[in-house]
Amino acid sequence: MQEINAEKSLLVVLRHPPGEDALTSESLDLAMACGAFIPITTLLFRDAGVLQLLAGQAPDLDTGTSIEKTVHALREYGITRCHVHSGSLARYGLRTGDLCMPCTESDDEQCRLLMKDHDQIIGL
Repeated sequence: MQEINAEKSLLVVLRHPPGEDALTSESLDLAMACGAFIPITTLLFRDAGVLQLLAGQAPDLDTGTSIEKTVHALREYGITRCHVHSGSLARYGLRTGDLCMPCTESDDEQCRLLMKDHDQIIGL
């Protein structure tokens, strides 16, 4: 696991499935806004949040925006560190190859270290 030694770092934990409510798109928007201003912004998709990373999803009914397009825009906002909880992938019968973007697969211990290594955590 790569150690983070930046003055400011933020971990955004995304747990909600796509299409449940506006929280999914708003949480990705929040992550992008933070990524534009916080040098190290890392995303951790876990629980039903891993489903946000599946390719070919219909656009959000509220915003008309495809979650997949939003996920691909993360790099433009400086977000290059994305992790996915391995237990959550297993729960939904997924592998990292099923996801629409590259993510580092992290087990429970690695997720705990991610949380420890960041200055602030936002859980959505």
